[in-house]
Amino acid sequence: MLTVAGTGLSVSGGAVLALLVVHADQVVGLTHGDPRIGLLFTAGAVGALCAALLLPRVSRRWGAGRSIAAYSGFVPALVALALSGNLLPALGTWLIWQATYTMAITNGITIRQQLTPDAMQGRVNTTGRMIAMGGAPFGALLGGLFADQIGVQATYLLACAPVFAATVAIWASSVPRLRLS
Repeated sequence: MLTVAGTGLSVSGGAVLALLVVHADQVVGLTHGDPRIGLLFTAGAVGALCAALLLPRVSRRWGAGRSIAAYSGFVPALVALALSGNLLPALGTWLIWQATYTMAITNGITIRQQLTPDAMQGRVNTTGRMIAMGGAPFGALLGGLFADQIGVQATYLLACAPVFAATVAIWASSVPRLRLS
């Protein structure tokens, strides 16, 4: 289930990441060469750092399985990002989106590692990551094609679909009930 959910997350994430600069230009109004585009990347890095700092605490408090709730934050964060037409809201929503994305990925990898016997770690994690993260290039391709036809904001909203399906699947599985050390 984690690999399937990770693939949905990866497809959506690939579309979002591929369109960040296009979103900055067409929606936020940061033109080509505007150094403030770098602030969006910085906000994403801060979001990833926040996820790295929060995940151990959240996992200890809620358990690794229920920490998968990060998937649930991805869609609202992406909707907010799609609708953010000014720099400050875009910075905040980009930070939150990247935090949920990073937390969901990291938590999924952590759960897989904890469930896998030591002798199988290399094979299981390599296979799981290749399948799950293999969705990112397809998401980027689809994101670019859709953005060209329907616009960046509509594409961001459409990119919610794969991760929404992944979120429903993850919550319907036994993953949220896992209590791992």
